[in-house]
Amino acid sequence: MAPPIPFTTTALTYPLFAADFDPNDHRYLLVGGGGGEGRSGVGNKLTLLDTSSPNRISRAAEVELSREEDSVTSLAVAQSSDAKSLLALAGINSSSADQLANKNEHLRSFAIRRPPQQERNPVSLIEKLESEGEEDRTELTGSISELKRVSLFAPTEGSKKETYQRIIRLSRTTPGERRSQYGAIATGLAPKGEIVVFKFDHRASGPSDAQARIPLDDGVEAADLDLIANSEGTQDVVYCTDYEVFLYQIDGTGSKAKAISKQKSKQKPKQNPQCIYVTPYPDVFLDKQKRNRLRALRFLTPSLIVLVGNTVGRTGAELLLLHYSDDGMGAVVRTRKLHRSLKAAVGLDVALLSDAHSARQQFVIAVAGQDISIALFTVDYEPSRGASKFHHYATLRDVHPLQMTKICFSQFNPPQTTSRSPQYLKLASVSMGNTVSVHKLPLTPTPPAAEKPHYVLSTTSQVPKITLSIILSAILIAVTALVYQALLEIRGGSRPYLHVAEYLPPKVSSWIVHPYVLDIGIAPSLSSSVIPAEVSADGQAVPTMTLTVSARTPGPEEIPTSRLGLRELLRQRLDDSDDNDDNENDGESPGKEKKTTTKKKSKPIVVHVPAETADGKVHAALHEDEDAARAHGKQWDELEHHEKEAWKQRLIDAGEWAVDEGESIFKGVLFGGLGTLVGNVIREL
Repeated sequence: MAPPIPFTTTALTYPLFAADFDPNDHRYLLVGGGGGEGRSGVGNKLTLLDTSSPNRISRAAEVELSREEDSVTSLAVAQSSDAKSLLALAGINSSSADQLANKNEHLRSFAIRRPPQQERNPVSLIEKLESEGEEDRTELTGSISELKRVSLFAPTEGSKKETYQRIIRLSRTTPGERRSQYGAIATGLAPKGEIVVFKFDHRASGPSDAQARIPLDDGVEAADLDLIANSEGTQDVVYCTDYEVFLYQIDGTGSKAKAISKQKSKQKPKQNPQCIYVTPYPDVFLDKQKRNRLRALRFLTPSLIVLVGNTVGRTGAELLLLHYSDDGMGAVVRTRKLHRSLKAAVGLDVALLSDAHSARQQFVIAVAGQDISIALFTVDYEPSRGASKFHHYATLRDVHPLQMTKICFSQFNPPQTTSRSPQYLKLASVSMGNTVSVHKLPLTPTPPAAEKPHYVLSTTSQVPKITLSIILSAILIAVTALVYQALLEIRGGSRPYLHVAEYLPPKVSSWIVHPYVLDIGIAPSLSSSVIPAEVSADGQAVPTMTLTVSARTPGPEEIPTSRLGLRELLRQRLDDSDDNDDNENDGESPGKEKKTTTKKKSKPIVVHVPAETADGKVHAALHEDEDAARAHGKQWDELEHHEKEAWKQRLIDAGEWAVDEGESIFKGVLFGGLGTLVGNVIREL
């Protein structure tokens, strides 16, 4: 879960359509917009905002533009080596009269002077923070002045002149880098769309002549574009229409653009521009209007492009990560659906968080939606491992009262000292409701103890941790184990640890609850067991019986040779006892004193309940060994209550005993342990 994200907001006096941060100083945000041509009451303006305060956004400089011309529709701040000023390019259409005369100086350059750096008094700073919410009466100490205006688009034919500069992008550079900065602009509402690539000339304070022109098909407009410098000294321009993505390459010499092929000279050069991706058709019988539409794109690396597209019927949006290879084809390697309330994406921007000591990079991606929310994601990249998945960081909701028109990140420049002051990445958004909002995303140093660490927004994809799916799986396993234990207790297959039966209604309990009858102290195998004959009170020897249960199938040497039913053996024991009594009576002489004689010992009866028996039968047999039985059996009176109940039920099920026969029949009988009946009990469940 993302930490709390602080933000500040303010309202200006005009609708806003464009915004961009100063790449050298992320404290300053340049915004522009207005009411357009001929609209009374709402002017056209450029405003430089100071976002350094944690509690408010203040105006640092502002210029009011002509109301006879169009409002600011696009904006970009160029990299500058001057610490006191910056250069900005804006898209502003000329007046309608000038356009009818085929004179539309749509690309303007402005010089913006930052406010002078003054040492702040802590007391005045506290007073300023306490005045939060009051009207901004701060004197504007910066200035904005127009430098140059040019026309790079080809003149349009026809009486209706509606073409305007909808998009402007400058190539990414870092402070102190001596690489030429390129820019690209794209038309909007043009009869025939066009993209113009130019080289930004700092000495001329504006763009130079067009370096390349990319004509578009009739009725086709560029939805978005971006530029990046690759390692071979060339500039790559990527742009998308509603359904296709194209890559255009120009040389880095400043001469006219030409096709640059990365293939060997013997191979056929690639087309320029080259289509590297086409949104797939969901069905071959559907027309192209049924395909997902591409809305915006940005370069991550020269071979990775992030796209955002809207699904058919504005039912949702998704992020795509497109990998461009040297063979000229692009392939989608990552996708991510956006949250359900976001039915259509309206904006995209990307910030780079690089590591000065390695090739590791983290990209922060922001997607603005029609529901006035901003979804934030991160992607980690290493050349040896490639790009990670899209990791969701946070979703900012209800950012503005009306629809957003532009979002942009500040350029993060790592601190040059070892200071441990908190570092932030700023995200600005503007809306048609005249509002500006700036969110400060806290960055984390990795590793924390490094002298110059790598600052990242999220460490989700870098350190292994227990994910939500693993936690849910553990919970599911625990619940399953508890349910299984409860079932075992209800059916008498386990000792009552949870005591589930106590919480069941009596009627339900009488139907399904079985008493626990299992004993862990069991004989490991069936052995011949005999107990010496006991002598009753009248001096007669009573043969004994033991029941032994085996968890395995007895071997051939262990199976008794005489095996009958328990009832049959009990009957034979009773008959033998009667015969002995008759023989003793026949051998007595009248008048002679009765002699005490020892009766013939009967062979003990052993009842065998094999563990693999599933039909409930009980096998009884006669055994010879008397000592072995004593080690594995208990007399009936020594059994626990639940053990007696279990043996009764077992003998009843086997048809070897009835309740009306009473328990006296078990006198002198030894019963083995019941622990090995677990297998049978579970099979019965």
